Amino acid sequence: RDEGAAVAERIRITVTRALGGPALTVSVGVAEYRESHRATTLAVDQALYQAKESGRNRVVLQEP
Repeated sequence: RDEGAAVAERIRITVTRALGGPALTVSVGVAEYRESHRATTLAVDQALYQAKESGRNRVVLQEP
């Protein structure tokens, strides 16, 4: 989980620098695999919305 968040953070920084600086934001949700693909997708989606609601341009790690 922490490794996934670290990768997402590197992607966020790289994209922001390469494509637009502060005018472009990248929000990412990260979650561990759950009991099904659907449950995992819902967890990631929830983390993504938390990232957007908390100011955008960030990575949010969904707790198990």
